[in-house]
Amino acid sequence: MTTLGEQAKPGGDAPVGDHRRLHDLLLELRGRAGDPSLRKINGAAGVSVGHLSEIFAGKTAPGPDVAVRIARALRATDREQARVRFYAEGAEADRSAQRAGDSRRTQRAGWEGCPYRGLPPFEERHARIFYGRRTLTRQLTRRLREHPHDAGLLLVLGPSGAGKSSLLRAGLMGALAEDALGPGSRSWPRRVITPTGDPLRQLAVHLADLAGADAISVHEALLANPGAAHLLAGQALAADDAARRLVLVVDQLEELFTLTSDAAEQGRFLAALHSMATTPVRPGEAPAALVVVGIRGDFLDQALAFPPIRRSAEAGVFTVGAMSESELREAITGPAAEAGVRVPEDVCDAVLDDLRERSLPVGFDSGALPLLSQVMFVMWQEGAAPGLTLAGYHRTGGVADIVRTSAERVYESLDPTCQELTRLVFVQLTAVNDGRLTRRPGTRAALRAATGSDEVNRVVEAFAAHRLLTVADSGLVTIAHEELIRSWTRLHGWV
Repeated sequence: MTTLGEQAKPGGDAPVGDHRRLHDLLLELRGRAGDPSLRKINGAAGVSVGHLSEIFAGKTAPGPDVAVRIARALRATDREQARVRFYAEGAEADRSAQRAGDSRRTQRAGWEGCPYRGLPPFEERHARIFYGRRTLTRQLTRRLREHPHDAGLLLVLGPSGAGKSSLLRAGLMGALAEDALGPGSRSWPRRVITPTGDPLRQLAVHLADLAGADAISVHEALLANPGAAHLLAGQALAADDAARRLVLVVDQLEELFTLTSDAAEQGRFLAALHSMATTPVRPGEAPAALVVVGIRGDFLDQALAFPPIRRSAEAGVFTVGAMSESELREAITGPAAEAGVRVPEDVCDAVLDDLRERSLPVGFDSGALPLLSQVMFVMWQEGAAPGLTLAGYHRTGGVADIVRTSAERVYESLDPTCQELTRLVFVQLTAVNDGRLTRRPGTRAALRAATGSDEVNRVVEAFAAHRLLTVADSGLVTIAHEELIRSWTRLHGWV
């Protein structure tokens, strides 16, 4: 794999590997301790202010003993101190390997396979390779930890392409797996759902699974009284002795308005979420669930027609905007470093230069992330031949047209019969809502019925292999990102 680029080196613009995980954990501990000054930490840990400054800036990784002393000064639990030592030992091993010129990962195994996701979002299992949103993840985690009990849903708002789904799934969920809400919170039940075309049934299936109950009965209870959903969430908590609260993330809330037009159904779903987020199971306790909702900004007006969303908006939304240059650079170099590969500087500069929008104050559009992710995925897939080189980047056609060219390459590789099936499949997977084209997930069975052909699986697998479609274990097929709908001109002609 090292033929893809140079061997990854510790350091650089941002910490990577175990150094990154150590840095993130120390920052989280410091935030949870009330952001004590470096001088205060110095007094408790016996580490110089200058050294602490470099450690918390991510410029250097402390040795295991120093790292544990800092963690202890930040009131870390024994388990957290053990994690700090583990990461510090890993970072130390990486430094030793680099000094020895050893190209192998001596302490931690590198990421296997492609570390870039392409258009689909990062999931919790990808937290290790989720780079570029470290600061925003910490801010969101802190916001959730401090979220008032009476504020209702925590609304995460941003434009398409900003990376909301990855932030929620890999950033937030990955942080929760590391006790980000406090000692023991990693054992709290947590789920990510999307509304789908039957939102209340979708919620019922997950609550029933958590509680070990019958999904049909739970669905009927939600239909009859969505305002009592907190009791169903309480059953889920009762099924797990270690659970204090349920963490429920509802991603892509816009599906509530694109996949169903039944205002009563929309209202029942939001009422159920509001009940779980605001009503305790027993008096004097916290509400049964922490509910985080992600929604595209252009659907906020429709959502504000419902009281639970208005209440959340009044309490303050959490916004996800465009990434900075340093964050985008980290998103380019970090995943490769986890696989033991260094992205050449000229490749990184070329990608960033092509992404740059000089008319914008921040320099980059909010939709830069999916373009970056797809072009890095395509380059990586070229494998041991050209790999991550400037010539390899130019061969992709660059970020500006990467999604369209990726789709066209797959389409052109198919025979005429499958090309016609492609048209039918993508027409089925695309919806028009108030003049806007959006995604409309469909099952393989529904696609076979709509096309009248069993060959539809060939089309689905071809586009899924290039990360342009996603296929869930349940057989649900979805266009991987709205960017494909925006960029693929052939699709526009079809719909």
